[in-house]
Amino acid sequence: TGLKYVSAAYLVSTEGNVVMASDPDLPVDAAETPLPLPSVVAAIRRNESGLTKSDDRCVVFLPLDVRGWYYVVVADSSSLEHSALKHADQP
Repeated sequence: TGLKYVSAAYLVSTEGNVVMASDPDLPVDAAETPLPLPSVVAAIRRNESGLTKSDDRCVVFLPLDVRGWYYVVVADSSSLEHSALKHADQP
């Protein structure tokens, strides 16, 4: 993904199945592999977009105008916060 704090990025169908993934450990089999984030899948099935955050990760999911897919990004919360603070200190 090019960003140190992003651990995975996905294209996901409106059913919550992964179409493409940056995660090499996730087997993607003809759009039948569910996104391994059940609460995000439930929100996508309700046609929602948003941000979820826990102690260790931040997940952003947004609908795309293309084919009804969603873009889902998973980031390490502590690295993301550290990066934001680092950039806030710069003029």
